[in-house]
Amino acid sequence: MCAYIVVAGLLLLAVPAGALVPDTVKISTDTGWLTAGSSDTATITVQVANSTTGSTRFWGATVEFAVDGTFGSITPAVTTTDGAGMAAAVFTSATAAGAAPITVTVSYDDEEAVSVQTKTFLQQIDHATPHRIENIWYEPEVTAGGTTEIVVRMVDRYGNPVDNRNTAETVGFAVGSPSGSAALGSAAVGVDAAGNATVTLRVDTLPGENIVLVSPPEPLPDRYLTIRGTANGESCAIEVDVQPGGDPPAAVADGEERFLITYTLLDRFGNPSAGRVLAITTNASGDGETRVTTNA
Repeated sequence: MCAYIVVAGLLLLAVPAGALVPDTVKISTDTGWLTAGSSDTATITVQVANSTTGSTRFWGATVEFAVDGTFGSITPAVTTTDGAGMAAAVFTSATAAGAAPITVTVSYDDEEAVSVQTKTFLQQIDHATPHRIENIWYEPEVTAGGTTEIVVRMVDRYGNPVDNRNTAETVGFAVGSPSGSAALGSAAVGVDAAGNATVTLRVDTLPGENIVLVSPPEPLPDRYLTIRGTANGESCAIEVDVQPGGDPPAAVADGEERFLITYTLLDRFGNPSAGRVLAITTNASGDGETRVTTNA
């Protein structure tokens, strides 16, 4: 009886042991964010386990590491798990910012079959410090009282956009204008995921130069932009001057004396409305419609 129990016990232990495979792969890093171009390193740790029992006792499983060389390198490329089912490799960042895809392949041979598990982990790499302003987009001329966007993009010394994936840098803005009525949507704007800092400018209601100060983070120097407010807004009023004058204006009907009629179109701020077409008709026999364009 006792021998039977021992043999049965051995059989019962042998069945689940052969069935246990590391079907769960967990990957972690000891450094959430690295910095591009710094040669920073992160230890990438792999933990294998069986999802049913939770066992991690998988010694000798082969673990292969691979990474896109654009983002850096990882060593060793191949290793094995220890008695606790763990393996590690060191990732060294290159000059590219972004999410470095690290592919881990775990192969385990339980003498009955070989199980293979593949998983990808993203190691985050932040941009380096701002190095230069790559571009500033803006409209150099805007209708007086109108709005326009100013977009500033910065890059680090490796050409990576200075974005907000980790910490968002800010760009400062200030404006001066003819009457002081120009306004900005914000005095400080954080960069977005594309590395753009975007602010809305409402130019002065008086035509003239609106001087915008752009203040990027140190050590980048300030930049000045000139955005001209132009008097070409939609007409809201019309003024008429007739020479010779009078009430009503009068001239001798001799076929030679003429009236000089001046029309002035004004926008909603009282600025002359340049570049607008004015259609003029008279009740004189045979005269058609005359179209003229207001000057600047």
